[in-house]
Amino acid sequence: MTEALVALLLAVPAAAAAALLAVPERALEPLNRAAALAVAVLAAALAARALGDVERPLRGAWFVVDPAGATFLAVVAGVGLLGALSSRAYLAHGRAGTPAPRAYYAAYHAFWAALLAVVLADNLALAWLLIEATTAASALLVASSRRSSALEAGWKYLLLTSLGLVVALLGIVALYAGLRGRLHALDWRAIHAAAPTLPRHTALFATALLLVGLAAKIGWAPVHNWLPDAHS
Repeated sequence: MTEALVALLLAVPAAAAAALLAVPERALEPLNRAAALAVAVLAAALAARALGDVERPLRGAWFVVDPAGATFLAVVAGVGLLGALSSRAYLAHGRAGTPAPRAYYAAYHAFWAALLAVVLADNLALAWLLIEATTAASALLVASSRRSSALEAGWKYLLLTSLGLVVALLGIVALYAGLRGRLHALDWRAIHAAAPTLPRHTALFATALLLVGLAAKIGWAPVHNWLPDAHS
């Protein structure tokens, strides 16, 4: 049941992103709203199941939904729903430029699907890949108005955050080398279990690279150069 719920939660926005590239123009907004409501309901159901028994997180082959994950899942779903429902007004707003509605809606739902998957990922390497996927999709959204300033902001965002994620990847490689295991050694439970045996210098080096690399993605100063342009 849980695996089916997770599969549906990710399949709905991913399928909507593909469908939004093909449906007639008049169907864009109805499909956007229907998919957004479905995603919100599925996320709420999954979060409620996880919070109903906090002692036993929901686990699958590649995902985990513990109380903290369920909380983030609800937040991502709620903010995503509000963004989807307000998209029509945003697209009609002259000051934001004139995004192509079809491309905007498709990128929005692809971005949302990747964000939801990040919250669910039970493996550090998989989480890194999904974070990189959010970067690609959100860069399209930043540049969606097609103004020169938006294109410049989108390119700056893609370049700087990707450089940061490369640094984070080096941290993952260092951690993996210290764990001396297969890919499943980067599962959250495996990292936690192996932490006491990990050499101290390896742990500090990997943690520093991960923090510095992800700081660029998060937009922490002083590696936040992309943020003012992208947000505006």
